[in-house]
Amino acid sequence: MVALVLLVVLLATKRLRLGSVRRGARWFLAEMLLFFIPAVLAVVDHPNLWGPTGLKILVVITAGILVVMLVTAGVVEICVRLQETRGARDGQ
Repeated sequence: MVALVLLVVLLATKRLRLGSVRRGARWFLAEMLLFFIPAVLAVVDHPNLWGPTGLKILVVITAGILVVMLVTAGVVEICVRLQETRGARDGQ
């Protein structure tokens, strides 16, 4: 969270270019599969995760993903509305 706040501050104060962030984000998304391979191997190594324990973990992970997606969508929506409001205000 601290890093995200710092990123927003740096972008807002124009100390960091959006192009640099975009380039890094594209690389991160391209290599994201590498971050999931250890998790898949852990599931294969522990067969007890295919039972009730695994189901509980799956429910928690799914709920967490949904919460993150909803919060992210809300923040993006707020940012877009603020940007549109500023654009309309600056254009008048």
